[in-house]
Amino acid sequence: MRFVMGMLAGVLSLGFAQTATAADMPVKAPALAPVVAYPWTGFYLGLSAGFRSANRDWDTTAVAAPFGLGVGATGPDPGTRSRSASNTSFRGGIYGGYNWQFAPTWVTGVEADFAWASNSTTTAGLPGAEGPTIGFLAPATDSVSTKAKWDGSLRARLGYLVTPSVLLYATGGVSWLSLDANATCAPGGWCVAVRNQTNTQTRTGWTLGGGVEGFVWGTWLARAEYRYADYGTMTNTYFAGTVDQFTADVKVKTHTGLVGLAYKF
Repeated sequence: MRFVMGMLAGVLSLGFAQTATAADMPVKAPALAPVVAYPWTGFYLGLSAGFRSANRDWDTTAVAAPFGLGVGATGPDPGTRSRSASNTSFRGGIYGGYNWQFAPTWVTGVEADFAWASNSTTTAGLPGAEGPTIGFLAPATDSVSTKAKWDGSLRARLGYLVTPSVLLYATGGVSWLSLDANATCAPGGWCVAVRNQTNTQTRTGWTLGGGVEGFVWGTWLARAEYRYADYGTMTNTYFAGTVDQFTADVKVKTHTGLVGLAYKF
């Protein structure tokens, strides 16, 4: 009996000793999830889709003396010389560039893009060539129109990584826009003959905007972006050398919104 009690006491003593030893051992901290490094540095190429809104301000600066009476040009009618119009259309394009992650949370780079849209606006009458001071109305045969076609840009980018995979960025640089400006008129309105003339220029301006971009799977990058652009003043002389000659300034500004998907090489 004493032997059994002695054995039981020994087992209990050993168990308590092991429990105390285990309690004194340090607890191992849980393993942290590994930090994923996203490959921001490098070249990329993608496609974009969205909209472009073009705002046009037409301002006639000189018109010929009515019916050729007198020499040279005279001032346009102040009440009708200016017209404004806007149009929004679908815009699709391609873009590409190079990113450089120069700090843990900062990315810079350069990007170029090219896109096509068709922003066309038409208003009745020849601005400044009708009204009380000129003596003409605005017949249906007379009109002016503009059409903004392709655009492109070369821009710098600077962004901040709000997470390792998501970039908030600003972008700005030089931009180009292909612009048509047309004037049409016929007898019964301003012109003494049927006339139609389109002047085409590639306008150079500046653009500024920003967006958000992130890795969506693998090395594919998705983005949403907005940009504003100003292309200055396009000066046009229509029907030069005729009694119907007039000169106008056209100013164009655009607002562009897009989403894009690019492959990072």
